[in-house]
Amino acid sequence: MKLELEFKSVAKDGLPEKSSKYIVICKRIDETGDCWGYFCAIDYSSRHKAFNAYDFHETTEYAFDDVVAYCEVPQEWADKVANELEVKNDG
Repeated sequence: MKLELEFKSVAKDGLPEKSSKYIVICKRIDETGDCWGYFCAIDYSSRHKAFNAYDFHETTEYAFDDVVAYCEVPQEWADKVANELEVKNDG
């Protein structure tokens, strides 16, 4: 299965316009000064303008401040991939 994702840069394109789940790239600098990135799938709140936050929460205490890029993946696509990759148990 081949998948192409088009990421938007937070610095260049700004934050998403709508609340939804996004695949994000985060940038971390550890205590030694080494820089590394990682992917994760998290929610975004347009109300709070924050990743790892929810519109219905009053707080953003767990918001990620290290997201450098994001890509929205529609739920229909995630469902399709999950169904195609499902391993069937014969036992």
